[in-house]
Amino acid sequence: MKYKKKKINPTSFKKGFTPWNKGLKNVQEAWNKGMSKEKYKEHYKNGFGGCVIANKNGKNHPLWGKHHSEETKNKIRETKIKQYKEHPEIWEKIGKKLRGKKRTKEICEKLSLLHIGEKHWNWKGGLKKAKCFNCKKDMLITNARLKRVKHVFCNRKCYGEYSSKNIIGERHHNYQGKLKDKKCITCKKIFKTRYVDKKFCNRKCYSKYQLGRNTGNKNNLWRGGISFDPYDLKWTEKFRRYIRNRDNQTCILCNIHKDKIKRALNVHHIDYNKKNSYKENCISLCTSCHTKTHFNRKEWIHFFQSILSKKYRYNYSKTNP
Repeated sequence: MKYKKKKINPTSFKKGFTPWNKGLKNVQEAWNKGMSKEKYKEHYKNGFGGCVIANKNGKNHPLWGKHHSEETKNKIRETKIKQYKEHPEIWEKIGKKLRGKKRTKEICEKLSLLHIGEKHWNWKGGLKKAKCFNCKKDMLITNARLKRVKHVFCNRKCYGEYSSKNIIGERHHNYQGKLKDKKCITCKKIFKTRYVDKKFCNRKCYSKYQLGRNTGNKNNLWRGGISFDPYDLKWTEKFRRYIRNRDNQTCILCNIHKDKIKRALNVHHIDYNKKNSYKENCISLCTSCHTKTHFNRKEWIHFFQSILSKKYRYNYSKTNP
């Protein structure tokens, strides 16, 4: 069998020749349906195959002014959620392209007009007329405030006048009962209170009552009177000056100089033992930092030893700090 060669159109290879299907879409579908060139062009002009409609933009478009129903909106929303879950890489690429881009003034003005009044997503009916509950003047209030509050007032003065007359005694939200007579424990005078647990008429009586209750053995921080024990013989003024000069007359915790405090720095024993007064066991501190070291003593011992070992290269063993 010999096949005849098809004749080639000589105009298809000339310069300046444009084919008839250039820029057109869905040509293969139309060809399979048996459509001719003329019918395809007519359908293309009328929006065939979902293509862009020629010469029908803006108000000339057949879908101008129409809106989607709620069912179609829900379908579109569901499809976008599925696309985001299945292909998150695509949405990340779109986000990278839009990052860093600023909107023009015209676009911002148009968007601001679209979100005013009833067009705003949080629109709740706007302002409505109401009367002040005290002076009964007309005023404008939002619908959300009317739903939230029972009584409305035009200003703070009207609210004060109304509350001073009506919100008194048992009607007040902080009412705790009538005044009752009680006797003070220290001075044994009679005073009036609403509180059931109150036992003192004033602060002075309370301080007198607490004087002998938290001293000596009664205090929870009592350690057997260690503060009254004498210091070691090495604890002299020369030794204290040596440690202050070693630390450059500054507190090791807060780095405050002696001139700012206008007084000498305190010399602190690291292991809290007065009889172990040697340079590896002493450190200079200000009064505010010295008070902090009275709690959590084990942690402070390890902390100060680490500072002196780094700064002055002192060696501390487990037995002797």
